[in-house]
Amino acid sequence: MARQIKGIFWDLDGTLVDTGKDIVNAINFTRNNFNLDSLSYSAGMDMIGQGFEKLLSRSLAEINPDQQTLDSARSLFIDYYHLHLTDHSIPYPGILNILNSKQLESHCMAVVTNKNIISSQLLLSELNLIGFFQTIRGGGLNLSLKPEPDMLVDAMNELNLVPDQMVMIGDSWTDILAARNAGIISILVDWGFKDVRNHQPDYSVKTADELQQLLVKLTGNSSNPLY
Repeated sequence: MARQIKGIFWDLDGTLVDTGKDIVNAINFTRNNFNLDSLSYSAGMDMIGQGFEKLLSRSLAEINPDQQTLDSARSLFIDYYHLHLTDHSIPYPGILNILNSKQLESHCMAVVTNKNIISSQLLLSELNLIGFFQTIRGGGLNLSLKPEPDMLVDAMNELNLVPDQMVMIGDSWTDILAARNAGIISILVDWGFKDVRNHQPDYSVKTADELQQLLVKLTGNSSNPLY
């Protein structure tokens, strides 16, 4: 039986929005406050993944931070980052075309990210993207982060949809595995942070145009459906 895709889950950092430089700047601001040297952009990007707490611990690994240090670092990072959320962060090329697509406007869209929920909401608001999404799931909601399926399942329940009606778009292994764990089609984008770790998605795309064409086919708005 053909799938009838009615909902689209999006990862945020590295998929919808190029946030790398602002995150690395916040990492370095935090490190500098603990007398640690700034990281290169590449090294800073290696800190990102699996949520904010992991990022914080990796960023300060040289000093083996105790809980008090982590608490202080958390406040420093968040205060700085929220003041500089969109200094450099912008949607990836072609993303706005997809979000504004008439062929997809009847479908539910949601953001499912390991990024802190407050940071996610603020970022999407500042970039005037939040109105495209029916709901958002992120860190700090007492739900297990990706690759666990909890956030995807919780969002599906709110949208009154089931796995066969969903796709998950992301740039990393956590997105692929979370989708698989939830029984959802996964689409890997070839931009962003691209940490795949040998996990194979159902589909992969190199450009936003290719992604839009795939979504149109998967949602049945094409004469050549893929499912």
